[in-house]
Amino acid sequence: MPFTVDDIEIDGNVISSITTNTDLELTANGTGLVKFENLGFTDSTIKNTVSGAVTVFVLLHPANIIIRPNTKATLFFILSSRLIIIGNQHSTIYIGL
Repeated sequence: MPFTVDDIEIDGNVISSITTNTDLELTANGTGLVKFENLGFTDSTIKNTVSGAVTVFVLLHPANIIIRPNTKATLFFILSSRLIIIGNQHSTIYIGL
């Protein structure tokens, strides 16, 4: 039996907005994080909340990962050890401007 309040419906393990073409927003107060298991989201930052843990993004289907800062942004990789970029025989890897 679904539970509905305002524009939100909870049905079993599904939380959804019921108004057409609206976003479902989860926000934390102050410096808090919106957490999903070991990941925390705040502003435009994704954080692994487990100290020393590795964050892995896995694509379930053949696809591309594009990290594209806008023209006034800088892309940062803050590393404690090394950055590994691996391509396959069909990959082109560009590093630079």
